[in-house]
Order: sequence, then C-alpha cells, then structure tokens
Amino acid sequence: MLSPELASTSASNLISVAGAEAYNTGQADTVEGIKVIDPTTIEITLAAPDASFLIILSEPEMGILSKAFVEANNGDISQVAMGSGPFKFVEYIPNTSVKLEKHTEYWREGQPYLDGLEMLIVPEDTARTTSLIQGATDFIEYAPLRDVETLQGNADLSVAGDSNTNIRYVTFNLDVEPFSKPEVRKAIAMVIDRSPMIDSAVFGHGTAVGTIFPPDFWAALPVELAPADVEGAKALLAQAGYPDGFDTKITSWSQYSFLSNAAVVLQEQLKQIGINAELNLVENATMIADVHVPASKNFEIGVTGTSGYIDPHPLIQPNFQTGGSSNTSNYSNPKVDELIDQGMMETDLEARADIYRQIQQLLIEDNPWVFLFVANQYEAMKSFVKGYTHVATGTNRYLRETWLDQ
Repeated sequence: MLSPELASTSASNLISVAGAEAYNTGQADTVEGIKVIDPTTIEITLAAPDASFLIILSEPEMGILSKAFVEANNGDISQVAMGSGPFKFVEYIPNTSVKLEKHTEYWREGQPYLDGLEMLIVPEDTARTTSLIQGATDFIEYAPLRDVETLQGNADLSVAGDSNTNIRYVTFNLDVEPFSKPEVRKAIAMVIDRSPMIDSAVFGHGTAVGTIFPPDFWAALPVELAPADVEGAKALLAQAGYPDGFDTKITSWSQYSFLSNAAVVLQEQLKQIGINAELNLVENATMIADVHVPASKNFEIGVTGTSGYIDPHPLIQPNFQTGGSSNTSNYSNPKVDELIDQGMMETDLEARADIYRQIQQLLIEDNPWVFLFVANQYEAMKSFVKGYTHVATGTNRYLRETWLDQ
C-alpha cells in the first residue's frame, strides 16, 4: 500500500499527541466526567448539551488509549501506537513506512481479512502511480488526480472514490500586519480565480466553493461565486494603506501537490494587485507546527486544507471560536462565538443548519480563511483487491473488510 504520507488520521495521532497535548482536545471541552459502569461500559457526563458529541466520539482523535500505555511512554506516543482497531502497530520508520499486523482479538469477529499491511510513504505522484501499475504495490491512496483517467482505463486496476468532505483554503495570520486589516483579506479574496487553481492543483477533479462546506452538504450555504475583481481589490488595498501592495510569504505543503500547486497559482494572482509573495513549501511536520498549531504559528499566508468531518461543529468550533484549539488565524468574532454555542446545543437538524449558514456568512464577510475548492479523492488498486469501500471522509477504515482474490 502506497501513500503520500501516513493516512491523515494516523498522522494526526502520531504527531499531535506528542507531548500529551493534541491540537484537537477542544472537541472534548464539554466532557465533565467519565464513570466506569462495568468492563465494557462507561458513563460520560457533559457540562452542556452537545448535538455533535456522538459523532465526535467516533473520530480518530477520540480513539481508546490505555492510560498505562501513555504513562509508560511519558505521555509521548509520537513513535508508538496502540488501540482497539483491526490492525496492530508493528513499526514506523519516519518518512519511509508503517507496518501493521492483524489484530487477532479485534472485536468484529472474523475481521480483518488481511494478515497485515505495509504502508510505504511516497509523496511523489508519479512514483505512486508507477508502483501500482508495475505491481510493486497493490493499493495507493490519494491516487494522483492527473492520472485518474489513466488508472480508470487500466483493465488490471480498479478505482474507488469521487467526492470527499474536505476543504482547501487560504488562511491568514491575523496577528501579523497587514492581515489584521479586513480590507486586505477581502482584497485577496476578491482577486482569487479558483478555476486555474482547480485545473493546476487537482486537474479538474474538484468543485470551486466560496464557503467551507460543499454544495451537497446538509448545512451548506448557497453561494454564487463572483468573478475575480482586480480593480476592486486594488481599491481595497489602497483604502487599507497599501496602494502599491506589499511583500509577504505563502507557506504550504511540499508533499501535497494539490496544495502546493494551488499556492503557486495564488502567488501569481496576487501579483496582479502588487502583492509579492515568496513561496515557502515545507515538509509535513514543519507545516503542522508552523501553520496548524496555534501556540507556535509561524506564517503570514497559508495554503492548506482539512477533511474528514461529518458534523459541522468539529470543523467550525476548533477553527473559528475565540481561543479554539485549531484557531491558528487567531480569529475572534463574538457573534460567531455565540452561534457556535447555539449550534452545539440545538438538536433540530434544520435549525442547526440555519445556525451554521449564519456562521458561514460571517466567515465570508470577515475572511479569516478564503475558501478555494473541494477536491475529489480516489484510491486505486489492483483488480484482485476486493471489498474496499471509499468513504467521503477519507477514512481507510474499510481496509478491515478488504481481501485479496489471488
């Protein structure tokens, strides 16, 4: 199995829990107490109603860990792993590979069907495609989007996937001038043309969006994208005190072409309004530390993304509530804070959708992020790989039901 890096959920766990402080801990803020009822039952008491809590419990960040295991590793599980999943951790070689073996005591009787997995970390798109076609590997995730049609046309392969719950976006460090000025952020939003970004970054396999959720998501806000307005953007920069533009830096992922290519297009588009941006493409650990961890943020403009949400709250609250655990922009709007609290407590689905639409409207007006596109995601595999199911969140959990017909 070949991957551009560790599967996103695994990478999150391996990296963010180091030092015993995960950047998604805010998702458990409503937990007031946990009581053991019997060996297989616990009672969780919440400090306030939380309509998203059952969904949050199913997320990888809430995976079960042994207290003794964490303490034995001094709270740092960045190089080890344990859990209750279908495969057991064997070995992680940084930036090279991960080995897993079948968990014979997995709670789903008879699963997994595979004896083990070996995941090779190969960020280069051509190398992953070539490895699959030539038979060196059986399965690749994040199938290179420029190769999707080629892979689909190969009789020896099968391709799973299409839409995915992700968002690719531009983020600003609001603590750094001039991005604390709303006019500057809006000017950048106005000059962005998403079509060449989608063509360059995902080879047309994506949907341009002006808000955080794709159009078919139940809480999406319908938005009609306006064409790029260079002259309007220049006028806003002049209003903010930058009639000749300014110099800045764009930080993005070196190992994700669908983000680094978008950053290159953004760099070119900003030149139209006098913003000269140095491109800073960094490896994964640096990107997470510099852009995705609020306590250590070290960026001006970031081009990045997130994915895997089911409910709006775990995406909205950490990123946009004042002091949120993933609020790397340091964005703060009291009305947004109030609506986030309402959305957490509301149990009626349509009422919740309306609350999150109001939040999205405020985010469009404030521009802590500029939303770019939702990318399709595919997995490609040899035709003898059977039973795999693509999930819109990007999870590979159905590898537990995958088997080899050979």
